[in-house]
Amino acid sequence: MKRGPDKMKHRYLPMTETDKKEMLQTIGIDSVEELFSDIPEKVRFKREYDIKPALSETDLMKELSALAAMNADSLSHATFIGAGVYDHYKPVVVDHVISRSEFYTAYTPYQPELSQGELQALVSVTDVSDDYALLALQGPLAQEILSRLTDEPLEDIKFFRFREGVEIAGHPALVSRTGYTGEDGFEIYTSPESARALWTEILRAGEPDGLLPAGLGARDTLRFEAGLPLYGQELSDSVSPLEAGLGFVVKLGKEEDFIGKEALARQKEAGVPRKVAGLEMIDKGIPRTGYAVYKDGEKVGEVTTGTQSPTIGKNVGNALIRAEYANPGEELEVEVRKRRLKAKVVETPFYKRPKSQ
Repeated sequence: MKRGPDKMKHRYLPMTETDKKEMLQTIGIDSVEELFSDIPEKVRFKREYDIKPALSETDLMKELSALAAMNADSLSHATFIGAGVYDHYKPVVVDHVISRSEFYTAYTPYQPELSQGELQALVSVTDVSDDYALLALQGPLAQEILSRLTDEPLEDIKFFRFREGVEIAGHPALVSRTGYTGEDGFEIYTSPESARALWTEILRAGEPDGLLPAGLGARDTLRFEAGLPLYGQELSDSVSPLEAGLGFVVKLGKEEDFIGKEALARQKEAGVPRKVAGLEMIDKGIPRTGYAVYKDGEKVGEVTTGTQSPTIGKNVGNALIRAEYANPGEELEVEVRKRRLKAKVVETPFYKRPKSQ
C-alpha cells in the first residue's frame, strides 16, 4: 500500500523497493509471493489492486469492502498484504480484512515483536447453523433412556467428550456427554428433519420413567442452581473471569500470551474489586436479575440471576457485589419492588449432583 502524506496519523508501508526489501529481511523471507504460497492458485488475485494514496482507515476499509463484494460475486478470493506499523499499532483495517471470508489474508507486521498469529491469517468461514438442530437429554436416567434407541455403547463417551456418526432410532447424529444443567446427560446434534423425529422417539422411550419436555426457563433454573454462569448475567464484557469466580480456567502462569493476560494479572495481584456471590433471602421476596443490593444503605452491587429454587425450596440468587461483602454469612439487603429486604451471603452451588449419578 502507498504511504500517505506525513500529516497522516497512521501510514502503511512499504512504499519503495528499499522498504519492501527491509521488511522481507525482517520477517525472514525472500519475496512477497512467499507470504501467499499456501493459497491455491485458482483463487489467487491475478492483478494488482490499485489503492489510492493518502487514504484514511475508514476510506481504506470502504475500498476493501468493495473488493470483497466483487470477490463474493465472482466466487474468488483476493490476497491482501498489510505492510507494517509504527509503535506496535495494529491498523483497524487489518482486523476488518481478516474478518472477511472473501479474503485470503497475510498481514506482515514491521515490528517483529508482534505475534505470529498476526503475521499470517488464512480466513474461510461457512455458516452452517441452519444445517443442524440440537436436542439435550439431561438427568440421572439420560444414558439408560438413550440406550434404548441406539446400539452405541454410551458409557464409553466420557464427560466433555463426543462421538460422531451415532445412529439413534435410525437417524445419524453427533452425541456429546455435555449439558448445561449440572446433571449427567447428552447433547444430540443432528439435521433439523431428524430432530423432529428424534424429539418424538426420545419422549416415547423415556415415558415410562417420567421424561418430560423442558424449555429454556427450566434449563436456566437448573444451570443457576448448579452454579453454572451465563453470559449476560454472571459473565459479560464488563465482568472479568476472576470476578465471576472462574479463575481456575485463567492460566496466568502459562508462558503464552493471550488477550487480557496483563490486565488479569494486575487484577489478581491487586485483588478483585467485585465478586459473584450466592444470596439467600431472609425476608420474603425473590431476588431478580438487575435488583440492587445494599449494605448499610449503600448500593454495593446487583443481582445477576435469582429465582425461587424448586430444588431446595428457597428464594436464592447470585449477585455481583463489592468483594469485601462477599463472605458467607454477610447480611445485605436486596431492593425488591422498592422495598429493601434482608438477605445473606451463602456458599454456592445451591445444588450438587450426587456422586452416584
